[in-house]
Amino acid sequence: MNTSNTNFKNIFTSIFSFLEGIVKSVFSSFLSRNNQKLITFIRIFSLSIFLFFFQFSFGQYNLVPNPSFELYDTCPNNGGQLSYALYWSNPLVSTSPDYLNACSIIMGVPINAYGYEYAHTGIAYAAIVTTSHVPEQYYAREYIETKLIDTLKAGIIYCIRFYVSAADSMRYVSNNMGVYFSNVEIQETCPNNEPFCILPYMPQFENPNNNSLSSRNGWTEVSGTYTAIGGEKYIIIGNFS
Repeated sequence: MNTSNTNFKNIFTSIFSFLEGIVKSVFSSFLSRNNQKLITFIRIFSLSIFLFFFQFSFGQYNLVPNPSFELYDTCPNNGGQLSYALYWSNPLVSTSPDYLNACSIIMGVPINAYGYEYAHTGIAYAAIVTTSHVPEQYYAREYIETKLIDTLKAGIIYCIRFYVSAADSMRYVSNNMGVYFSNVEIQETCPNNEPFCILPYMPQFENPNNNSLSSRNGWTEVSGTYTAIGGEKYIIIGNFS
């Protein structure tokens, strides 16, 4: 075997192990500083998926700004920082959807607190909770929202396409993923100040029943069409069931 190639592989492996060690060390410190919060946080994410790429097209024109989450104003260094990705927001204010980007260590790409996954496109993606198997957190949901580049036109058929990947570290996966189009920006709070709830809207599009989202290696496409009523300006993605 070529000695230089062997040395290169050893160096590469050492660097990779070093980076992985940094992530584990930072995440352990993160847990110790936020123990009470993270106990709940980890339970909630036991049925989470990474939601990465949404493409909304009329012809070849994508109406979703920053569809691959690569544009940002601040590099994420903690959970619940979706707003660091330009043009994206959280429509359910009591929750904390995550933003992951290669610029970060603990919230990095491909190595992060939830596993190992390269982005479908580029170097970033978002992470949301879709439900929980823990009884007191059954209604745990998170959503992401953005304002479309142009208002939808009545009677026009629009193509919907996005990609998801189940988190490596989570035991359960939900196939319930939906898309809701709204004429106004959604900013909801849970009734009676409950920490968890489901947004009270009927999605115009949902992941087909036969399209499993359980894959933890690579990305699964979710796609379909929507005939606009007209006036829709915002899109919200998550589990509405």
